[in-house]
Amino acid sequence: VVCEEEPSRPSTAATDPALRRQLRGDLDTILLHALAKAPERRYRGAGNLADDLQRHLDDRPVRARPDSFGYRAGKFLRRNKAGGAAAALILLTLLAGVVATTRQAQIANRERARAERRFKEVRKIANSLMFEFHDSIADLPGALPARQLVTQRALEYLDSLAQEAGDDLSLRSELALAYDKIGRLTFDERQAVAAHEKAAALNQGLVQAAPANAAYRMQLSQSYDALSDTMKIAGRSGPAIEYARKSLNIVESLPGSHPEELAAAHVAVGVVLSDAGDFQGARQEAQTARELEEKLQTQDPSDLEHRWALESSNVLLSQTEADAGDFIAAVAHAREAVAIARDIFAADPANTRHRRDMWATQFRLGRQLAASGDARAALENYQPALTFLEALAAADPKDTGHRRWLAVTYSAVGDAHARLGEPQAARGFQEKARALSEDLLRADPERLEAERDLIQIKESLGTLTLAQGETTQARDYFADARARAEKLAQRDPANARVQSALAHAYAGLATSGLGRGQNADAENLRQQSRQIWSHLKTRGMLTAADAVASEIELAGSTR
Repeated sequence: VVCEEEPSRPSTAATDPALRRQLRGDLDTILLHALAKAPERRYRGAGNLADDLQRHLDDRPVRARPDSFGYRAGKFLRRNKAGGAAAALILLTLLAGVVATTRQAQIANRERARAERRFKEVRKIANSLMFEFHDSIADLPGALPARQLVTQRALEYLDSLAQEAGDDLSLRSELALAYDKIGRLTFDERQAVAAHEKAAALNQGLVQAAPANAAYRMQLSQSYDALSDTMKIAGRSGPAIEYARKSLNIVESLPGSHPEELAAAHVAVGVVLSDAGDFQGARQEAQTARELEEKLQTQDPSDLEHRWALESSNVLLSQTEADAGDFIAAVAHAREAVAIARDIFAADPANTRHRRDMWATQFRLGRQLAASGDARAALENYQPALTFLEALAAADPKDTGHRRWLAVTYSAVGDAHARLGEPQAARGFQEKARALSEDLLRADPERLEAERDLIQIKESLGTLTLAQGETTQARDYFADARARAEKLAQRDPANARVQSALAHAYAGLATSGLGRGQNADAENLRQQSRQIWSHLKTRGMLTAADAVASEIELAGSTR
């Protein structure tokens, strides 16, 4: 038994409860240490055993027991009961403070974590509304009211969140993307400009904070592109061109290859140049974009986005060729755009964007055919274009974009009827166009695209009524066109198309007999018209159609 069996603890072997309590602890340890089977685990001699027994009697740590802070502290407190009590009180007070502080910190951390989770959840919901939900309904007819509500609520959320963005670059980047998104969706031009300016400011800060981050630079390029588009709509050609070029410059400076973005940037520059009357510069941009997009199309013929981009460059190139007087090329590019639009439309006939593209491409083809002298073929393309657009406008009656394009199309149809010698039909379509444009301007006086449309419509009505012998009515139309064109020319003096419209208004007023019996006034109007055309010719911005009109005017004939 002595050699083989491990002894039990003395405190468990004792039958007397008092003795059991006395043995428990140090004495158990001392006795078991003395009775260990292995010699090296026992006391080396009786002196060592006596020393541990004395330590036990003196309330000091015994050597047979493993050392620990709690064990030594307990021995110390038993030897120094008064001081230990005071120390314990202090320690308990400290511990209570630490526990309370720790608990408060834990509560604060939990609240912070809960707030962060809620913030992320709200952020996720807002992003879902702004991007996923809106995008899912953007191409559905009749979705405009829902889109406008989402836009308004999203702007309120973004403005609130922007106050707390601080130095969080990822959050600021997300805010910039969202502002640009909202700016492109809203139909309020001032709201759109403000949203894009906020996005540009955020992106400029991101680029300054992380110049090597290509994603931030691309975002800034997109903000500049969006600002360019809104400035064009607002009738500010100078800033529109400046922002478009800034956007292009950033894309060109990005490391690596970005052919899709580069092609889109060239198209954007071309669009604003064409809108301002610089058709030569626009043609160069359109050709560059088309070359890039043809390469992308060759690499992946099934990619609809590449095909859509190629369609856009063909539409722009068609317009610039017509302005330059190359109507054969203009019609060819317009036909190519129509063919692409039909293929894309066939893949998803219910898609609003695809239906809008069907209108746009067929309308452009009709316009180029009309410019080439084939008014009958122009009408054959205008009619299906109108079918698409009237359905879109009916689905979303408050969509100002559809209504504006409808007015432009009605006016073009009216011009085609006039060339075919059908004045009543022509006048009916022009009156419909006039009513739509005037409604748009009453609702949004800052929408200067509609103002420019109305100038062209009034000039067409002036020409029609003059041909029917209604000189007073004709003078009123031309006078209204002149007043509007002069106002726009003051606001956007570098825009050649506005200047051209003003020249036509002056010539129309002179021809309609303003100042009858006051030949000096009529001649002064003609001279103003000629000066404008001469100036545009010097700048290389006199379109083929305006060149014909200016030659007629210089020859002293009617427009």
